[in-house]
Amino acid sequence: MWFYLLLTIALGDDCDGQLQSPIDVRSPFSYYDPEIDFYLGSQDGAILYHDGSTLRIDGDFGGFLWANSYFWSTGIIFRSPSEHQVEGSYMPMEMQIFFRDQYNYQSVISAFFTNSSQSNFLNEIGFGNPQLRDAEAGSLFKISSPVDVGSFLGDIDTYLYYEGSTTLSPCVPNVTWIVLTDTYKVSQEQLGNFPTSLRGQNREIQATEGRTIFSNFEDIETASGESGSSSGDDDTVTEDISSGEGYKDVNDDFIVENESYKEDFPEVDSIYTS
Repeated sequence: MWFYLLLTIALGDDCDGQLQSPIDVRSPFSYYDPEIDFYLGSQDGAILYHDGSTLRIDGDFGGFLWANSYFWSTGIIFRSPSEHQVEGSYMPMEMQIFFRDQYNYQSVISAFFTNSSQSNFLNEIGFGNPQLRDAEAGSLFKISSPVDVGSFLGDIDTYLYYEGSTTLSPCVPNVTWIVLTDTYKVSQEQLGNFPTSLRGQNREIQATEGRTIFSNFEDIETASGESGSSSGDDDTVTEDISSGEGYKDVNDDFIVENESYKEDFPEVDSIYTS
């Protein structure tokens, strides 16, 4: 388990309100499968940069289809330590992929990193560069390889999700956070290269305010397929996340541009007009 002291950032009054993010991702969960189809891919010619408050990469890394809406990605943000907690503890790092649909609703995929061996993916996007550690606002780092999010995350099978907000002013509400139950490896050296000026520059944990955290997978208690509150098995899920027992490295040994998603890519125009 990892825990860190987060330094809060200055937020205006427009960040007040209910159902804010980040939260402590804590069991129990309620089962309901939204049947999201993921079509994540890669982006060429991307830049890793320090925008003054976050470490980010802008670009289109694919998207996902949920009901009659297609959410396309707009960028990636890295936080170290994590912005969300898992059962009261912070993870070493969190990657947040931002999405928007045709109705201007937003969603974020959140992936946690756990202490392990070096991540090839992180090295390729700049975390192997010691100069990143001293980066200040406005620093740019060109990424020579495709940023292949699809191959890195692999098949997204299990996740948690909840309704919250963006975490930087103006803290837009009605944002669906999709928290992956797989974790991804990061080495101490790569964590050490995270910009010193951005470490811990996260929003403080927000009250849950009675909201439900859902899972797209069933446990023993909900094997009938009906929606319902999860059982004590949820504790195992969050223990695996926080301990790194569920980390994925099969997609991180060899980063290969994912072309398969293009074959079944949804026709966005037809979604817009339906």
